[in-house]
Amino acid sequence: MRMFSRISEQWKKDWTENRTIFWFEMIGTLSSITASVLISVWPGSINLFWVFIFWMIGSLSLVASSYMRSTAWPMLLMLVYTVFNLIGLYNTI
Repeated sequence: MRMFSRISEQWKKDWTENRTIFWFEMIGTLSSITASVLISVWPGSINLFWVFIFWMIGSLSLVASSYMRSTAWPMLLMLVYTVFNLIGLYNTI
C-alpha cells in the first residue's frame, strides 16, 4: 500500500509543478498499456497497425516528457522505441 501512496503523491506533485509533463506522461503510459493489452489479449486476431499506433503515441509522448524533464536515458529508450514503432508501422501498411 505504501507504494500506491507514493505514486499518488508523485502524481499530485507532478500535477502542481508541471501539468504539461503530467499529461504527456499520462497519455504515453495509457496508450502504451493499451497497445500491450491489445497484443496480449488478442495476439493473433488484432490488426497490428493499431498496436503500433498506440505504441507510437506512447513513445512520442514519453520522449516529450523526458525531454522536458531532461532525463537522457528514458528519452533515448523512447527514441529507440519510436524508431522501431515506425519500422513496425511501415511493415503493417
